[in-house]
Amino acid sequence: MSDLWDKVNQVVGTTGLDGMCQRVGYTRKGERGNIEHLLSRCLLHERLGTDAGTEIAAFRKNAEKTVVQTCRFLQPQQELQTHEEFLRRVARRPTNKPRTQVFTTNYDLCFEHAASRVGFAVIDGFSHTLPQRFDGDFFNLDYVRRPSGAEAPEFADKVFRLFKLHGSVDWERQETGEIVRKEQALEPVIIYPAESKFELSYQQPFIEVMARFQEAVREPNTGLFVVGFGFNDAHLVQPILSAIRGNAALKVLILTKDLRDACASGKNEALAKIATLTKEGDSRICMLDGRFEDIAPRIPDLLTATAGERQMEILRRVLDSVSA
Repeated sequence: MSDLWDKVNQVVGTTGLDGMCQRVGYTRKGERGNIEHLLSRCLLHERLGTDAGTEIAAFRKNAEKTVVQTCRFLQPQQELQTHEEFLRRVARRPTNKPRTQVFTTNYDLCFEHAASRVGFAVIDGFSHTLPQRFDGDFFNLDYVRRPSGAEAPEFADKVFRLFKLHGSVDWERQETGEIVRKEQALEPVIIYPAESKFELSYQQPFIEVMARFQEAVREPNTGLFVVGFGFNDAHLVQPILSAIRGNAALKVLILTKDLRDACASGKNEALAKIATLTKEGDSRICMLDGRFEDIAPRIPDLLTATAGERQMEILRRVLDSVSA
């Protein structure tokens, strides 16, 4: 969130940002503020119909546009080493096991680009027709191989399911209400950082993705790997806490930056509760202080790379070096 604050500050200027904070009654703590809290105050003033409502709405829309542009940072041949490594180690499972399900609150296209670079197929709720349209039933589809002469099809490997909990920069709503994928969506269908995200998460298409998340964490013998999530979003925290209480077979690994400080300060009630469970001997839960790039290379690689995969990796590196 501090990065988004800095980006908005660059666009509107320090004077403009400070003036808006004063106008909506937001007091930041420290040098940087919390963009989510500021936008929440802006929305509140807009709904109250204050005299400065038009100016506040213009600022909010400008800030939201900045958030979207910040998330459009990927270049065509950009390497995403951490994401690629993560998919290789987590999503490449034996085909007789359930598909890995990746739930992300990020708006960017990192997992989509990483999947393309390492040859993974993604089941993300969109059709394979043009334009690609969203339908929750598409999450139930899968990839199979039907070799010539084979008696029965077999599940394809290197496939995972991707759920964008807060939407994506390439989602756009049509006049018909349908969600389609568009590379440069003018008004992306996303839940912007604000306290209204709890309310918005129960509207389509977000309610469909949330339902899948709640279902996934209640599955028996499930592992929940939480990376970089600060446990500040109530609509996501509550399903996790509920699953920890009700799913005795759930295994949870939490990895986030400054986790030790967050637990020690007691400011985050959810993390404090989970930390208490670990102290009392709940062996289902493991909490680590770190970042995504710290843990990805350390995840056990359950399947070694095939000769074909090694050859494709060498070819990709050569092509990347030539294009560079």
